[in-house]
Amino acid sequence: MDQSMAQQLRIEQKQQLILSAGMLQSLEILRMPLWELKELISQSISENPLLEFEEADPAGDLPAAASPPPQEDTADDEAADVPSPVREFDSIWKTAAPEGLDPLALQSREISFADLLLEQIGTQPVAGRIKPLCQYLVYCLNRRGYLAEDPRDIAEELGVPLFDVMQALYLLQSLSPAGVGAQNLQECLILQLAAGPHFNSHTIRLVKEGLPLLAQNNLPAITKLLGTDKKTAQATCDTIRGLNPIPSQGYYTGETAAPVIPDAVIEREGDVVHITMNDRVLPRLELNTHYCQLLEQTSDAPTKEYLQAHLQGANTLIHSVQSRGKTLVRILGEVVRRQPRYFLDGQVLEPMLMSEIAEALDLHTSTVSRAVQGKYISCAGGVVALKSLFSAGIRSQSGSALAPSTIKARIQKLIDAEAKSAPLSDEDIRSALQLSHIELSRRTVAKYREEMGIPASSGRRR
Repeated sequence: MDQSMAQQLRIEQKQQLILSAGMLQSLEILRMPLWELKELISQSISENPLLEFEEADPAGDLPAAASPPPQEDTADDEAADVPSPVREFDSIWKTAAPEGLDPLALQSREISFADLLLEQIGTQPVAGRIKPLCQYLVYCLNRRGYLAEDPRDIAEELGVPLFDVMQALYLLQSLSPAGVGAQNLQECLILQLAAGPHFNSHTIRLVKEGLPLLAQNNLPAITKLLGTDKKTAQATCDTIRGLNPIPSQGYYTGETAAPVIPDAVIEREGDVVHITMNDRVLPRLELNTHYCQLLEQTSDAPTKEYLQAHLQGANTLIHSVQSRGKTLVRILGEVVRRQPRYFLDGQVLEPMLMSEIAEALDLHTSTVSRAVQGKYISCAGGVVALKSLFSAGIRSQSGSALAPSTIKARIQKLIDAEAKSAPLSDEDIRSALQLSHIELSRRTVAKYREEMGIPASSGRRR
């Protein structure tokens, strides 16, 4: 065969993830509440000579609440029927701070949780494509330090192999504090055990199968579960109680008692709902024309390099702030379209999932989740957490979304009708809801019951 014919031109198409510092900053700005964004812009103006600004309008600042209004913790992972990883077993850890944690130090640490992780990632000797993925995962963590998104969804969103996402997740889970990046409470505790001297069959089994017994302080049952003596069972319990169920505890995660500045005001005018973005509280950013001209004219290499770097930073910030605003406008517009009775007449919210908004706007669910995190709106009902307008990720068997308030009303009705001499257990309630085509776990029933202030069946028996 002719050698020239044997030679073949091979064209391969490869996907390469490029997560620049600018993209990461854009993700972080999308997550930021308005007051935090104001601080970032002020700091950037003082550090970047290429940024010019027009002062914010003080009169345009919407009334701020003294502290964040309460909101249901429903959507750290709206796709899963998973209660708060701490609330369910609160009695295990509520009596004291995790072992080795200085309560006074918790009040003084200024470094953010994300910064702590990003600094560690920067020092890791890993493949080039994994490090930016790991940085991306940092911005997917919820305020407890858990990965609330499914790695498969992240891989789909970024268009990268699931294998690469999992490698980045393993890297994240190897960082300090131990337990970061876990997808549930059990995994969080096992990661901590694996990093210490108490990783054994007893501690692993207690975490995987015995947390409800530990919450009840049922030592005889734990001893039986572990198949060991009482002394060893007690030591195992003490080890688990010494772990930290919230990896981010003690670090700044965006949760604060600072005054809330609503991102938008939504008000009724006749039969029309108007959305007004609260942009006037932010300085209006522009590029400094003098330094832009100097960049074009100068032949001094250090000066040119300095100005180019700051020009890129200025452009990235301006674009990220504008993108944040456009995304919020789109989401709020779709929310108002789906909830006209709530904004027009103050009626009860219709069930609404973040995934539905994402699909309607051709966005990823994680983008909607970041955009609503820590954001507030001012409407007829007062200052409302945007996140509170969404239902938890619970659907009936017919496929329709169910709001937590709807499910709680069903639970209340069942308890009101129960025989007081033989009250319904959480499992009984779960089974009754299942007959109404509502699929919940027993743990979620218990969570809703506790939120309603209703005691367990033993406390309701007469």
